[in-house]
Amino acid sequence: MIGYKDQDIEMQKLYFREPKGSRQTHIHVREVGRFNQAYALLFRDFLRKNDAVAMAYEKIKRSLAKRFPNDIDAYYEIKDPYMDTLFCAANLLNVKNGTREN
Repeated sequence: MIGYKDQDIEMQKLYFREPKGSRQTHIHVREVGRFNQAYALLFRDFLRKNDAVAMAYEKIKRSLAKRFPNDIDAYYEIKDPYMDTLFCAANLLNVKNGTREN
């Protein structure tokens, strides 16, 4: 997220993947009250309420995964700014609707 560094405590999370050969699963564990917890929940809720945005997000993720199957840095170089943009839109919408303080 813009304004935060990967090393910032507000961005720290645990990340787990499936055992080799198992169905793909990605589990992110975040500490309650940290920025990255609010980020994930707001992002999730925004996608659930906006089908067109969710479909565009899915298309971008699939396209990036296909384009950069072995280059995670390139994948995130494009995906992260897109996610930051969606987060800002979701946050502005919540502030406008009075459901969250900025």
